[in-house]
Amino acid sequence: MAAQKSPWIVHLVELLVCGIPAAVSMQAQVHSSARAHGRQQPLPRTQMGYQHAIEHDRTTLTCSYDSRIGDWLKNICNPDLSYCDACAEHCNADPHCKYWWQNDDAEGGTASGDCLLYAGCSTTRTTSRTGTTYSKPLVWPADLERWAHGPLFSKNSSLHHTTIKSATGSYDLTVAAFDTWEDQGVSGELNNGAGWETSHIAYLCDKFKDNGESGNFLDVGANIGTFTIPMADCIQHRGGRVIAVEGMPPIADHLAVGLLANNLRNVDLYNYAVGAPDDPKKVTMSLNPVNKGGSAVKGNKPFTEMSDDQLQDLFHPGNKQKRRKSAPRVIVKEYEVPLTTGDLMLQNNPAMKAIHVAKVDIEGHEGHFLQGSQELFSKYPPCILTIELIPEWLERAGTPVEGILDMLVGWGYTHVPTADKFRTQNHQSQTKTILQLDMASCLDRVAKYDAEIVKPMTNFSDPDALSAALAREALAQELDGMLVRPGQ
Repeated sequence: MAAQKSPWIVHLVELLVCGIPAAVSMQAQVHSSARAHGRQQPLPRTQMGYQHAIEHDRTTLTCSYDSRIGDWLKNICNPDLSYCDACAEHCNADPHCKYWWQNDDAEGGTASGDCLLYAGCSTTRTTSRTGTTYSKPLVWPADLERWAHGPLFSKNSSLHHTTIKSATGSYDLTVAAFDTWEDQGVSGELNNGAGWETSHIAYLCDKFKDNGESGNFLDVGANIGTFTIPMADCIQHRGGRVIAVEGMPPIADHLAVGLLANNLRNVDLYNYAVGAPDDPKKVTMSLNPVNKGGSAVKGNKPFTEMSDDQLQDLFHPGNKQKRRKSAPRVIVKEYEVPLTTGDLMLQNNPAMKAIHVAKVDIEGHEGHFLQGSQELFSKYPPCILTIELIPEWLERAGTPVEGILDMLVGWGYTHVPTADKFRTQNHQSQTKTILQLDMASCLDRVAKYDAEIVKPMTNFSDPDALSAALAREALAQELDGMLVRPGQ
């Protein structure tokens, strides 16, 4: 991606030398440069999120405003707010939990408001100030600016620079991979220059083009972004969005930094596990020590419940004495991760009504996700669905494959294999792409809802918008340069 950034450097130099008026005159050139390089047009300042201080009860709060949501999002939990006291202790211990600060005065003035519960706090609360009862948490995408200075849960040295080919142009896209020893699967292939499922990604991108280029891409189990990043690049030119779900915090670090390093702003990243409505609000996820894409909710795979000796035998097969002298000892790290459902995401993100293509690959938790996405799949099913279904893992998770296949058939999918066929195939063959039987009606519905979504565009005649666009490109170059190169 770095090779494609030189036009932005030229514009940045001209901005600094000539000043804002000269930069504004470059509107057409900047716009065409961004299009030529497959870039998402950055959001205007009022849609980016910026810092604003408000006072309430002699307490100063630091908030972010995001007009895509339309209200105040509180960045930190503050136990001094009496009407938020039910959530304060929980939120202080949980970086994923936020309050929802609803602004009472859209024009400014007195910024009084109510604290609604968000992301992991209790699902029902009556505010002491107004007596209003809210019955469910609000689920919003992560603020990517949190990763503007690098990873949150990992060391900078764990992010390695790799690239994959764009499916729409002759340029590369950056992926922040792991070291090959830590991730012998996806990262190992990328570090060796082999790419990852490039033909499958090209197929999905071509389907968007062939089917009218409407709608969005849902990536449940986004990993480090080998599907999310090229698909965001594929559909960004017409305002398409990617809804990416990645619950494992260190993996989400790599994904978020990769998105910023490519200056891709058409991705909604949900840093949650996903499951059924009656699942716990938090789950334990086990980080696979040698294959990050194989990380799973604890219990879904055998390695998540093994003893230390069993882990060494599993990941270092062969002579035990030799292994113990030379091979690094593997450790399975565990993370408590907030859980949401597909239907809660649907209620707060209109892009979910217009899913053209979806990929679901969450290591045995696919059944739980489908159970928590009944409204999504019954009313707004993705027209094309790629899903991994490993019977052994699904049964460990309490969702036998037979029930999942019945749900998929009931939601109008065709080419759904039988359970017996799944059980006789190897793991690679247990990932299937299935289609809506009435594809024409599905595509018409996607186009209808897609047309209703407001797609933000940058007004380059606004000096502030131009400055913001250049700042985002500068941040992309900075993060891309931070990634570890071969030989470093």
